[in-house]
Amino acid sequence: NSVKCICLNGRFDLDYWARSFVPESHRASIAILDTNVNFILRIGGYGNADDRGPELRFAYMRYVSVNDRRLYVNDVVNKRIVSVDLKYEQEQEAGMQ
Repeated sequence: NSVKCICLNGRFDLDYWARSFVPESHRASIAILDTNVNFILRIGGYGNADDRGPELRFAYMRYVSVNDRRLYVNDVVNKRIVSVDLKYEQEQEAGMQ
């Protein structure tokens, strides 16, 4: 008698600035949190590999990996790895004189 076990636990990752990229499988999205665990942004939504449009679509993702330029998402149900180009905006404040 062989027993097979699958532990589908989520795996998050940190980027260069220690922001957390957390897979939210129940929402089919990825939450991005700052170093103080404040919510920054949520990307993605439920869909399949054939969905087209500006929004990223995932069916059931468990693992993410991120570096300073790209986010990689393991979309299990759609049987794919999605590579997302990360483009950061820069903000600067001018001093008062």
